[in-house]
Amino acid sequence: DHIAMGEATLAALFPSARDRLTFPELLAEGLEPHKVNEVYIASSEESCDLFIDIGAQLDAKFASLAAHASQMGDWDFRTMLTRWARDTAALARHRNFPGAEEMEYAEAFKYMQLY
Repeated sequence: DHIAMGEATLAALFPSARDRLTFPELLAEGLEPHKVNEVYIASSEESCDLFIDIGAQLDAKFASLAAHASQMGDWDFRTMLTRWARDTAALARHRNFPGAEEMEYAEAFKYMQLY
């Protein structure tokens, strides 16, 4: 499901979202096309090229995931995600990513700039 949703999202972003001819009914409603300039894709260690410090958001991330009780079940995901975020920050430092020396917890992405 996540792969299919990601592919559908990218297809919607480019070129459809910026093309005035794709959805003429929206133009008739006064809605203008939107140009997406940047895309952040959750990716593997091999393909990531952007690291974002998530230290200040870690508790909010845990609360959001805990709200999905039917999907998360009763296991304690906090330990695994904390370790994962620490390991990702360590990878950022290993790659000498700018600012990584201040990151305790990070997430990694494949960054794409669309023109």
